[in-house]
Amino acid sequence: MTSWRRQFEEALPDALPINVLPYANEEFLPAPPTRAQLEIQRLAMIECDQEARRRGMSRRRFLQSSAAAAITLGVVNRVYGREYYAFGRHNTANPKACTDDMLHYPEAQLNNLEGEFIMDVQTHHVDVEDDEWRSKNPGQAAFFAAIWQQSSCGEEDRLDCLGRYHYVKQLFLDSSTNVTALSAVPYKPDGQPLPIDRAAETCQWVNETANSTRSVMHRFVMPNRGSMGTKSDRVLGDYNVDPLYLQEELYLMEETCQRYPEHIRAWKVYCPWGDYPNTSGWWLDDPAGRKFIEHALYLSRKYGIPPLIAAHKGFALPAFDQEKAATRDVGVVARTYPEMNFMIYHSGYDGDGIGLGGPVNQGTSSQGPYPLDVAPDGSYRLGAGSDANVRSIDRGVDNFIKALRENGWSARHFAPNGIPGVRGQAGDGAPGVHANVPNVYAELGSVWGNVQNDPRRASFLLGKLIYYVGPRRVVWGTDSLWGGSPQNQIITFRAFQMAREIRDLYNLPHGLDGDIDDPTKDTKDPFAYPDAKAHPERSIRNGILGRNAAAVYRVDADATLGRIECDDLTALRDNYQAEAGANWNEVHGPRTSAGVWEEVRRDPWVNGARVRQNESGFLKRF
Repeated sequence: MTSWRRQFEEALPDALPINVLPYANEEFLPAPPTRAQLEIQRLAMIECDQEARRRGMSRRRFLQSSAAAAITLGVVNRVYGREYYAFGRHNTANPKACTDDMLHYPEAQLNNLEGEFIMDVQTHHVDVEDDEWRSKNPGQAAFFAAIWQQSSCGEEDRLDCLGRYHYVKQLFLDSSTNVTALSAVPYKPDGQPLPIDRAAETCQWVNETANSTRSVMHRFVMPNRGSMGTKSDRVLGDYNVDPLYLQEELYLMEETCQRYPEHIRAWKVYCPWGDYPNTSGWWLDDPAGRKFIEHALYLSRKYGIPPLIAAHKGFALPAFDQEKAATRDVGVVARTYPEMNFMIYHSGYDGDGIGLGGPVNQGTSSQGPYPLDVAPDGSYRLGAGSDANVRSIDRGVDNFIKALRENGWSARHFAPNGIPGVRGQAGDGAPGVHANVPNVYAELGSVWGNVQNDPRRASFLLGKLIYYVGPRRVVWGTDSLWGGSPQNQIITFRAFQMAREIRDLYNLPHGLDGDIDDPTKDTKDPFAYPDAKAHPERSIRNGILGRNAAAVYRVDADATLGRIECDDLTALRDNYQAEAGANWNEVHGPRTSAGVWEEVRRDPWVNGARVRQNESGFLKRF
């Protein structure tokens, strides 16, 4: 083996291609690994090691292959047993059955499967070339460098791992992602980690290189900027007084429409973020929130911008107003403003554990079915239980569903014979027929990556969202590049099979392969359609992976796929793969709560900024 090839292989991660252990993102602490997860890790690594030796390959190189992914998924199936046979496609229980084709990474992993279009609606990077941001906001820079896993990518300056170069590499070269929505993080206009002009430059570079629309962007809006501190939303609302800079925020929205009409597709808001740490957040149905929504509708009509608001809900960072991360307001504004689309980022998910900024498991997320779906004897039967103990004022997926139901605005209210606007079960339609909320979407950023290693939790999460929000209303997001390449999440979602009992519970007989408008049809069965052809592009799976979001973001999925096949960005990816190979299966960052705090304690960025930032409270909780 040549010296350069040996050096290349030594630089590859020695990690399974599918992450099976808990890990931390920036917003919560990871739960301890279960016995099942530890056993999967142990067995899969043994089998990959054996197969690599049988083929005369280094283990690190073999772990980059589709064959290693198949082995890992097969071990997941064996450990969890027949009750939760989680992964079907690209799976084999016998390592020796792996074909030679599965050892070739680019063809086996990066190309789209039939009918597949992947649009990641939650992606991020920071402007690492802006020294002013670092000098003015050392604590925020320290937080980024210490907490987000991608900052451990190996660059001398950890923040360089979070810049545009790695954004393009992780999303477009190291994964099968076709189109991205470049999102924003919360901050005031001066000192924004990714100024709107720099975000537009990223979109412009990607789209010009590809000669097609491969990246669009959000603009961050802060309607509560210039608020009055603790509980300012109530004080200002009672006196009908606007936050000091509300009109400037609305002006900046229109300026963005004028300057970047080809890139701007949605408005990103963080209701828990305010001028004062841990307080001064806002609700979408506050007076300022309503003025923001009405202005967004006005701009949509005037400039042709999609009427779409992407709202961060659920995970609550340090310095967030914990209360405002809940979804209480979503059902109210969705019903009040039917022309506006609301994409709820993280689907209200709270991590089922300890948030870095909030209490333990404030709501309920993916541990089981929605309470309405639990019979008194413990079996699952639709309509048998009660959701009286679920509060929309708490964080969690169930709480997000409750926020819709208490306003008569869940998918159940739009099913046949349902009565939209009549709250709770009184307005529910036919229980076995699927429907969609007209203007609310559930986004999976950081959520799928944290449930994919537990088939039961993953099945309940997807089943509930499909049933109560709609098969056309669940959308794909990964929160990349914060956690590195999203490819391991894509691979597991492609192969995931819902548990039979949960498919039965939510009338999804074919699971994610059911037809997006009639889940009782199998999209892989040609005899299910009049033209006697299979229609994978119509599956719930492919709807979630990108086609659902493409519709509301006004991206033509099939036309984009046609151009992608031979665009320059794809050629760049293929050449890069042939010459170097990708580190797509590496999950950076701490795996335990102790690991998170150890990263924070020893990181030089944190230590250098602690004193100044304690004055403003940004790192006070650490």
